[in-house]
Amino acid sequence: MDLKRGETGLGWNVSKKTIDASDEWQDERLKIVPATKKFRYGGIVPELEDKMNIMFSSVVATGVHACTANTVSQGRESIAERTMSEEENDPLDKTGNVESSPAEARKRRKKGKSKDLGDFHDTTFLILHVVKDADGIQHWKKVKIKVEDHVITPTFPSGLELYDKLIDDYLTKLAMERLSPLRPLWELHLLKYPTRSTAATAVFKLHHALGDGFSLMGALFSCLRRADDPSLPLTFPSRRQISAPMKAGMLIQCCRAASRAVEVGLNTVNDFAWGLLKSSLVEDDRTPVRSGEAGVEFRPLVISKVVFSLEDARKIKDKLGGTINDVVSGVIFYGIQLYMNAVNGGGAFRVGMGKVTALLLLNTRNVNNYQYLDEMKSPDSKSPWGNQFGFIHVSVPNCNDADNVDPLTFVLKGRQIIRAKRNSLGVYLTGRMLELLRKHRGSEVVAQYMHRTLMNASATISNLTGPVEQMMMGNNPISNFYFMVIGVPQNLTVTVVSYMEKLTVAMGTERGFIDSDLLVSSMTKSFQRIFQAAMQKA
Repeated sequence: MDLKRGETGLGWNVSKKTIDASDEWQDERLKIVPATKKFRYGGIVPELEDKMNIMFSSVVATGVHACTANTVSQGRESIAERTMSEEENDPLDKTGNVESSPAEARKRRKKGKSKDLGDFHDTTFLILHVVKDADGIQHWKKVKIKVEDHVITPTFPSGLELYDKLIDDYLTKLAMERLSPLRPLWELHLLKYPTRSTAATAVFKLHHALGDGFSLMGALFSCLRRADDPSLPLTFPSRRQISAPMKAGMLIQCCRAASRAVEVGLNTVNDFAWGLLKSSLVEDDRTPVRSGEAGVEFRPLVISKVVFSLEDARKIKDKLGGTINDVVSGVIFYGIQLYMNAVNGGGAFRVGMGKVTALLLLNTRNVNNYQYLDEMKSPDSKSPWGNQFGFIHVSVPNCNDADNVDPLTFVLKGRQIIRAKRNSLGVYLTGRMLELLRKHRGSEVVAQYMHRTLMNASATISNLTGPVEQMMMGNNPISNFYFMVIGVPQNLTVTVVSYMEKLTVAMGTERGFIDSDLLVSSMTKSFQRIFQAAMQKA
């Protein structure tokens, strides 16, 4: 306690189960207490780990003002984000120049500039200043950075034909590491090795503090160009035009308006009240997709994906009515039930009896398409940069025998549920509530509220719309892309992206708890069965 009291720049390394600190700090303290040398790289017993986690979970290291939880006597100048130092000596799989983890790649990068960066020089970037002003508002601060600190090119063993396994392991380790708060919160990892589906892979790691998916994807699309004609802008699928109702008499129009107002009002009260209960008191049952255990966000994550034909999804929509989102929701809901049914063969869970709730993350901006970066930065922008999203809870339709049920019922039930959510102001009230909490109680309170909300639900589902045309990064055409939200206290996260007539469903699952291969198989089976049943429908 005496060694750490009043110190700053410290954190907790989840993978090593020890204190994160610079080499200088370690060397200085070893002179005072040599016996602590054994904890420099090694782990500790779980009981002590829990105590250390409590001590260091509220550490703040901003480079300007800093404090630890045990030295704050008054005021609220703290932040509840745990960090992992990226200046650490990480003794992971050192085999010549081969790097098996992002930490190893960063260490090599520190020794010399990467050839991949060309003639890049120092530039100016916006970084979150975590010290609050008198009103408790966080600010952005311009700082000088080195691009080579953020662009990492790892080295894998040579001689392999495909590198799928090594890249998957690299992404798992990358997902577990925390971005350093001492630098702008982004990284670009260039994996120049072939897989079954790509010649190379580029991974952007971005902190949610920078902005939500709408902001970040808008910024990314602003930097990319069309592969067929770089002079033309990217285009995105147009939203379905809602047909205007047939003209009717004044009395009928008033009745329709009154009926819709009542429907919206009831749905809004139901959604907002249910959301408050789910975020505070009511949690889902333990099922094959939810362990209900604490600390899930610190465990290894497996990212897998499955690609469907967007044209086939349209055919299903044309047969059943509704939207593409209704079809995708039905596929995900049915796929979850198929997975739970398959796992139930072991008898550990009772499928159909467990309550499964999905948390849908939605953009609350009143815009139809992405905005360019300059447009989002404009003071009078209709879609300003930042985090502007809300969420709604959706109960996943269940059944006792997923293999023998009509798969179309999941699309129809999903459409019914989502239609009711559309005719509700619950998501906007939730977004407004989060913004008021941030302004009056601080970002930490909002983070705690979101953490409880995520913990009480079984899964998170988020979707983004990609361009119709193929994009290119530099002179490299992009065959596909997807995104994944990491560091959430859930065993399952599902994201959906449309791009070049493809629907990519990516799944982030806890390694060792969810069988990612079985889940991919279940999602594939779900889409195939729904498609076949829809095509047979008269």
